[in-house]
Amino acid sequence: MKKYAIYVLTVVVGLCLALQPLLGLAQFPKLKPPALPQVPGVNANAAKPLTEQDVVKGLKEALQRGTETAVSSLNKTDGYLGDALLRIALPEEAERVEQTLRALPGGPALMDRLKVQMNRAAEQAAAQARPIFLQAISDLTIQDGWNILRGDSVAATTLLRERTQQALLQRFRPPIDQALDQVGARQTWQEVMTRYNQVPLVQQVNPDLTGHVTERALIGLFRKVAQEETRIRKLPAARVSDLLRRVFGSKS
Repeated sequence: MKKYAIYVLTVVVGLCLALQPLLGLAQFPKLKPPALPQVPGVNANAAKPLTEQDVVKGLKEALQRGTETAVSSLNKTDGYLGDALLRIALPEEAERVEQTLRALPGGPALMDRLKVQMNRAAEQAAAQARPIFLQAISDLTIQDGWNILRGDSVAATTLLRERTQQALLQRFRPPIDQALDQVGARQTWQEVMTRYNQVPLVQQVNPDLTGHVTERALIGLFRKVAQEETRIRKLPAARVSDLLRRVFGSKS
C-alpha cells in the first residue's frame, strides 16, 4: 500500500512539472501582432475610391456649410457695412449727388446716414437666401458634382449663382423694399434727392434705390459664398468632416 501511494505521488509530481510551462502561459496576456508603421500624410481612407454618390454628397455638404456661413455672417449688424469688400455704396448715378450734398451744410451727416441704412436693409434681407440655396443644392446632379469637383476654386458658387440669381432677385426685392422703409432709408433718400434737385443747374436723377440695394446685396452674398468654397478647397483645416476630407483631399 505504501509503495502504491509513493507511485501515485510520483506521477502527480511529474505531471505538474510537465505542465508547468503551459500553466505559466496563462499568467500572461495574449500577445498582439505588431502595429503597422504609419506613413506620415497618408489617410487610411485615401485608398478608397470616390463613388459618384460620395462626390455629390460631399459637394452638397460643402455648399450647405458655405452658404449657411455666408448667410449667417451677412444677416447680422455690420454684416455688409463692416466688410469693406461687401459694403453697399450709393448707385453710380448718385455719386454726383453725394459730391454735391457733402459740400452743403448737414450734407455729410445725411449721406452717411443713408449709407448705413442701405446696408442695414441688406443685412435684414440676407436670411431670405437660405431656402433658395438649400433647394438648389438639393437639386445637384451627379454630373454637376463631377463638374464642380474638377472646376476652379469657385466652380460651385458659379453654378449656384446661375441657378438661383433670378429667384433670389425676386425673393430679395420685397424684404429689402420693406427694410429700407423700416430703417428710414427711404425717407433719407427722398430728403437727399429733394435737396439735390433743388441745387441750381444740376442734372436731376432718381435712381431705383431698392433695385440697387438688392443687386449689390446679392453680389456681396455670392462673394461671401465664394470665399467659403475657396477655404474648403484650399485649407485642410476647413474640411471638418471625413467626407469633405476625402472629396476635396482627392484634388490636393
